[in-house]
Amino acid sequence: MDRKRVILNFFTLFVVVAICHHYSRQQLIKNLLYLLELLFVIWLSYDWFQRIKEKKNLMYFFILIVYFVFHVSLNNQSDLKDLIKIYGTIIVYIYVYNFKFNFRNYDQKQIAFIALSPLLVLFIDVIIGFSSGVKNSLSFFYNSNNFIYYTICCAWLLELSGFKRGYIILYLLLSFAVSSTLGAVLAFIIGLSFFLRKKILSIKYVSFMTLFLGSFYTLLMYSDLYLLERIRGTGTLIINLLDDYSISEFSDVSFGEAMSYSNSEDGSNVSFLFRIKIWSECLQVFLSESLVYICLGIGFGTIPMINSFGLVAHNDYLTILIEGGGVGLVILTYGAWSGFLKLKSTIYIIPYLAILIYFFTENLYFNFFGNILFSICLAVSVRQVEKNNKRTIIS
Repeated sequence: MDRKRVILNFFTLFVVVAICHHYSRQQLIKNLLYLLELLFVIWLSYDWFQRIKEKKNLMYFFILIVYFVFHVSLNNQSDLKDLIKIYGTIIVYIYVYNFKFNFRNYDQKQIAFIALSPLLVLFIDVIIGFSSGVKNSLSFFYNSNNFIYYTICCAWLLELSGFKRGYIILYLLLSFAVSSTLGAVLAFIIGLSFFLRKKILSIKYVSFMTLFLGSFYTLLMYSDLYLLERIRGTGTLIINLLDDYSISEFSDVSFGEAMSYSNSEDGSNVSFLFRIKIWSECLQVFLSESLVYICLGIGFGTIPMINSFGLVAHNDYLTILIEGGGVGLVILTYGAWSGFLKLKSTIYIIPYLAILIYFFTENLYFNFFGNILFSICLAVSVRQVEKNNKRTIIS
């Protein structure tokens, strides 16, 4: 069985069904998508379980089962669809890592279709004047944050598949331009800066970096680009608030007061403040729970039920802590740190670090498409680095 082919075919089918739902908005098609996701997770679990050779992998499998059974049976607040998505993401990583996948020069047409579909749908929507009727949606995603998360993961997949860097850079620039997601742009810049840290800090590149930073500062201060306007507006709001409040008092500031401090008419400059208020409310509820729920979580998908806004936390780490408990956060932190140590000297650290940073300000770990691609790319990258390290040691 060509497992790479099966996974790519599943993912291609996901994208096609998602596009059909985008244009039809039929609940039946959405249910079909949920069914496909469930079948995908079941197939991965069954195929992996049938081929487990190491006892430690068998132990990991049963630990996962016990953890998720707790949320299904004892914690009736957990949403089953969310559980399937999270469990599926973990299984995809383990599966791809253990079967030593490599997408180098592998069916680039299919991978290009997976990567370019959101942009193509977006351009078609603009040309024909189509609107899905879902507020803030972008292409076949519910919002621009999920769109750009998927894009970063696809750029990573394109790199692993052997596409030319010039095409990947163009793809990213175009995606960032149409989405105008402030957090993603800043996260990606940090990831890129970390990768280039030795050059940036070297004397040889001082003149170049001075020119670059000067140009960027000029654009930031005077450009009419919406993304840069948002950065300026958020900075202005923070400075004005600090004149009358300490940082610890930000969560007590009402939105009416915040709007009066900002120059924003659409409220975009106060988005960080609403995040702080949600985080404070959710943490207060979580810490009042019993030790069992603090360790194992109060239930996946429950955060909108415990804050006054009825919204997600817009912080994946906080979401995992509250909904998945201290155990879930420890597992995530250990995995993220292990990945960082293995990828920090490779080009893969750019998308990896960008995504980890972006998780601080968004709610993306229920994005099944993005998470599956993230798991695949991370597993393939880690395997590739480990293989290269073994060759270096032998030689």
